[in-house]
Amino acid sequence: MPHLTTDDGISLYYEETGSGTPIVLVHEFADDYRGYEGQMRYFGRRYRCIAYNARGFPPSDVPDTVERYSQARARDTIAAAKAKIGYARLDTATDVAKVSVIGSGMRSHAGVAAKAFAALAARNINIRAITTSEIKFSVLIDTAYTELAVRTLHTLYGLDQV
Repeated sequence: MPHLTTDDGISLYYEETGSGTPIVLVHEFADDYRGYEGQMRYFGRRYRCIAYNARGFPPSDVPDTVERYSQARARDTIAAAKAKIGYARLDTATDVAKVSVIGSGMRSHAGVAAKAFAALAARNINIRAITTSEIKFSVLIDTAYTELAVRTLHTLYGLDQV
């Protein structure tokens, strides 16, 4: 299994596919590199795609101190691996919020995500990124719109009536 040793001595498991300009995919909490399987297949046709398991997600190391876990630490890990990865520029953002819609009916009800995207657009909420699985989709939006986005989706799906 391929591993990269970070600048602070942590071993991170990763997978890669494709060639050319690198794209590094960093998973969110409660997910792992497998959450990017679809993106790896798609972007791997034109780019070198790298997805890794963040610290604390085996088979990557699990550090025992809180200080070794943070968004800044994740950014610094990728920055320190610049020579190995071979990227020209590292872009990061901390002004984003993740909003997810989860439900077992997502498989059998067409258009659930499309309705959400339309409702968010009607409120002028820009979606920066989208991730999906069989039972959920998540969007990254500007943090300033988090409450409005959650209220909009609650209303759309009738959760404001519960």
